[in-house]
Amino acid sequence: MITGNENTDAELYKPSRVKPVAGFNEFVKNAVDVIGNLASSIINFKDDEEFQSVKNGEGKIISYNGNKIAVYRDDDGKLFKLNPACTHIKCEVAFNSSEKVWECPCHGSRFSITGEMFTGPARRNMENL
Repeated sequence: MITGNENTDAELYKPSRVKPVAGFNEFVKNAVDVIGNLASSIINFKDDEEFQSVKNGEGKIISYNGNKIAVYRDDDGKLFKLNPACTHIKCEVAFNSSEKVWECPCHGSRFSITGEMFTGPARRNMENL
């Protein structure tokens, strides 16, 4: 097609062969609603027992509304919430209390209490919630 030569498979590779999925706009709208509901449920956590169980200077994985969350509370009481999946291959991280870092048991990636990547093989920070 690029060179202008005739090709029996031209229809197979034609960029316009893919048509937008019917109802795509409705799908996106529903997805936004779901994400908004999830975000609001995570934001309104202050009175939840699981979050209150995290002491100052402690980090742990908790279950909240059926989701796992990596949570750390600093010495001033500020709470940091992260997706506990390592950004390398999605193994669940664990908190190293002696060094105050999140560590991946699969390949050794390490992250700060706020999710910044220290060492790989991960190449991205953890996702904040």
